[in-house]
Amino acid sequence: MKNSTKRNNRTGKSGRGRVYAVVVIVSVVLVLVGVAAYYDQMSVSRPNVTDTTTTAAKFRALSQAHTDTCANIGNKQANINYINSLGDSTYLQGSCCTPMDYSHYVSQVNGLKNYTAIQVIPEDPYNVSAVLAKQMTSYVDTNLTPTQQAVYDSAVSMSGEGPCCCQCWAWYAHEGLAKALISQYGWNAQQVSNIWKLEDCCGGT
Repeated sequence: MKNSTKRNNRTGKSGRGRVYAVVVIVSVVLVLVGVAAYYDQMSVSRPNVTDTTTTAAKFRALSQAHTDTCANIGNKQANINYINSLGDSTYLQGSCCTPMDYSHYVSQVNGLKNYTAIQVIPEDPYNVSAVLAKQMTSYVDTNLTPTQQAVYDSAVSMSGEGPCCCQCWAWYAHEGLAKALISQYGWNAQQVSNIWKLEDCCGGT
């Protein structure tokens, strides 16, 4: 009787263990599905299926690209080294943080058309060549005059977040871009803040 009771206890514990394991696995799967659905919905606008414009085609391709990634957060030298290690034929494509939004993308690329005369400014924030990224980061250690530094600091304040949403490669590239525009083109704080918004490669709206 005692042996039978022990076997029943072991069987019961084993059965409960399997049930708990199944519950945990199902819970994890549901969480992952929920997270995936959440991020999918964050891209609040996409081009209509009948939209055959070049901009729509670029969006469809770039919104699925993932070579623009966040890494070495806050480590300037590591990010500069990463950019400099890229082959010149490489492109940093896609969004680094959240899914791209089509309406926002259209407004960005249209806005950037006003700056085509300045070659250091990327024409598409979600499709930046390694060559251009290297050029922008090469200006990151530019020594600004006190007046120029005040312009830079005001641009940071105006933008609300600085050169990028996080201190990834884009932060240092956009910092270098701003310093070049201030020191070489005499840009003011509002102009720098505006270009940072147009060059925002974090995704979303």
